[in-house]
Amino acid sequence: MDNVISYLLDDYKDFIYIIVGDGPLQRDIINIIQKKKLSERVVLLGRIDDELLKFTYNISDVLIMPNISVEGDMEGLGIVALEASSCNLPVVGSDLEGIIDVLLEGEMGILVPSLDAKEFKRKVLHLLSNDNFRCDIGKKARNLALKNFLWPTITKKYLQIFKDTH
Repeated sequence: MDNVISYLLDDYKDFIYIIVGDGPLQRDIINIIQKKKLSERVVLLGRIDDELLKFTYNISDVLIMPNISVEGDMEGLGIVALEASSCNLPVVGSDLEGIIDVLLEGEMGILVPSLDAKEFKRKVLHLLSNDNFRCDIGKKARNLALKNFLWPTITKKYLQIFKDTH
């Protein structure tokens, strides 16, 4: 988080970085925000209800998922990316674990090497500087999410896997 925000601030001063959720690193994030004097640019909402989460997705321009690999804590399916995509929100995410799967190898969003803050900056700034491209990516992501990740579709895929393995 620290490097992605710092790099974005170098060239793009007109943004608010909203962090939703909580977890074991929340105190560290608060300390970074205070230490780097980012409280005017970074808002830490913590855990929020589904209605506010949907609203947050819908007022946002880009979902940034600069996830890193943490031993013993694998990113599962990447539900956050699916939720964002369902709201036409383009996703720029780390190319690891469940994020790769949910972004369909880059078809539903933009994959960036984990820990490459400069590349995150480049991809995010490209989206922010091109409204038509950002909207096209968001619409494509929503369409692919609806096509590939609705429960009836997932259920059929699971049933097929069970049939194929027995």
